[in-house]
Amino acid sequence: TNHCGQCTTSCATADAGGVRTLLQLTFLWDGEAVWLSTRPENPTGANLAASGMVRLCLGQTRDVVHIEGSATAFTAEELPDGVGDAFAARDGWDPRKDEGYDFYRVALEQLRAWGTVPRQNLIGKVIAPYWPPNSTSIQ
Repeated sequence: TNHCGQCTTSCATADAGGVRTLLQLTFLWDGEAVWLSTRPENPTGANLAASGMVRLCLGQTRDVVHIEGSATAFTAEELPDGVGDAFAARDGWDPRKDEGYDFYRVALEQLRAWGTVPRQNLIGKVIAPYWPPNSTSIQ
């Protein structure tokens, strides 16, 4: 399996009792939703199937995308055309070839992104620049 470190997301879920779990998963962005794959019997898969509530975090410390969404479970046989192939091409791993993996389509409900933007790329009036502190009047 050829996993690339750039192709994963942190996936946070909780069960009905509030027990939380966090797992690093391979993902695919199809232009409308995020696709994940994991085993349905592990805590993350069970939580995704039961409640559908999920939080994802993509990126690195200074360039982050935080997604809250709702997941819908699919078996490999139920996948829409092209999703399985695109998922496999993204990371080099095809869950359809490993027994017992399901897919989860995460519909975005809220998306927050933040990161490092050079001052010259900002448009409009800057109201509160705060990072890095030494480049602002805030000390």
